[in-house]
Amino acid sequence: MDPFCLRFVLQLLVVVSSDWDAVEGTLYRYQRTVDALQWNVSGPPIAITLGQHGMAWARGWEQRDVPSWKKTI
Repeated sequence: MDPFCLRFVLQLLVVVSSDWDAVEGTLYRYQRTVDALQWNVSGPPIAITLGQHGMAWARGWEQRDVPSWKKTI
């Protein structure tokens, strides 16, 4: 991801799971002010359900040729 695209982003969601096929994960929320470079945690982690097949690719990322990134259903 191009770091420039995050330049004006003030809120960020990050989902972490044990692996691609895990049905459960944890949602982390971050925020910052316009003039801040550092992200700050915004609230406690939230347990979430990802779906029947685990995580999926975001638009635009499914075509990247990175050998260690594999997701098949």
